[in-house]
This record gives sequence, structure tokens and C-alpha cells, in this order.
Amino acid sequence: MREVARVLKPGGAFLLIDGSIEDGQPVAEAWLHDVEKFRDPSHHRMLSQGTWARLCEGASLRVVFSELQPFKQPDLNWYFETAATTPENREKVLELVHHAPPEARNLFRLAEEDGKIVWWWQRLVLGTRKSSVAK
Repeated sequence: MREVARVLKPGGAFLLIDGSIEDGQPVAEAWLHDVEKFRDPSHHRMLSQGTWARLCEGASLRVVFSELQPFKQPDLNWYFETAATTPENREKVLELVHHAPPEARNLFRLAEEDGKIVWWWQRLVLGTRKSSVAK
């Protein structure tokens, strides 16, 4: 975020759209991290809405808009295809889904519809602005 702030002109805006998770959901967050690491080994960490805001503010970017927008993921197999998840890792993710803790099951509304595993992903839309005064 410091690099974003460095290259923005005074008064410039930055928009972040990324997968995220509600603040205060440590069990669901840990579960999601495990799922993401198996689905896509290049995954680092999904940051919460509050963590993103603190990172922005720490880089002197004022948060002007921040919203979690849930949207439905209609099929776990599609999710695997987007990251070319290996068959071995698909099995590990399926095991995590079948044994998801209540916190994750409730937060992501994990369910089965027409033989497909569905859930509600949390997408963060966060807008920031750099001070209009050059530093």
C-alpha cells in the first residue's frame, strides 16, 4: 500500500476489489485460508476488511468507501477450474468443505444445490484517496 500511495498523485484515488472476509471471524478465516491454499497454492492470505483499511491508512491513504459484497459462487468445480487445482488438492478442499466448522458454514452459506457445492463469497470493494497536499 505504501507503493500505491507513493505513485498516486496528490488527490489521486485507488480502488481495491478483492476477496475478503468479515472482521472478527478467526475460525472462518483460518478455514478459508486452508481452502484457498489447496485450491491455488500461489494464494498468500485473504485479508479482512479492517486489515485492508489499516494498511491503507498506514500508507496515508484515506478510506472513502469500504463494503463487503457477498455474491454466490454457483459451483465448486468451476472454482477449481479457474486455478487449475490438482486432483489431489481438489480432494483436500472437498474434505475441508464437508467438515467445515459452523462458523465457516454459516458465514459463507455453504450448501448443495442440484448436486453442486455452492457458497457466498465475500468481495471487498474499498476506495481510497491520497491527500491533495503534496508531502
